Amino acid sequence: MALIDVQNITKAGAALTYTAAAAGGDTFQNGGNIIVHVINAHASTARTLTITTVSTPLSTAESEDLIVANIAITLPSYAASSQLGSIFRVPESHTGSGGIVTMTYDDESDVTIAIARIPNK
Repeated sequence: MALIDVQNITKAGAALTYTAAAAGGDTFQNGGNIIVHVINAHASTARTLTITTVSTPLSTAESEDLIVANIAITLPSYAASSQLGSIFRVPESHTGSGGIVTMTYDDESDVTIAIARIPNK
């Protein structure tokens, strides 16, 4: 499992560096306008990225104990995604102690990831 560095995007833009997905999964430091951009470069096979929950159960005013499931994201094949990939944010319910998010893959082959902080204004 590898810790992926968060890259800063400025108002002028950024050329993100992508990291190959690790066989045992990856982690990153969440918080403060973080986005995840994942590209599945396989020509025809979709992949699944799973974000592990850390808040089970989640207590709310409406319900004392809500079970929070892992988040599974289907990463379309390169051809099916028009080469854009998948862009998403991770909720607090899936951010562990110290702000760490854990992601695993059904198959890390051909998957690359960039973690970026977007500016507030």
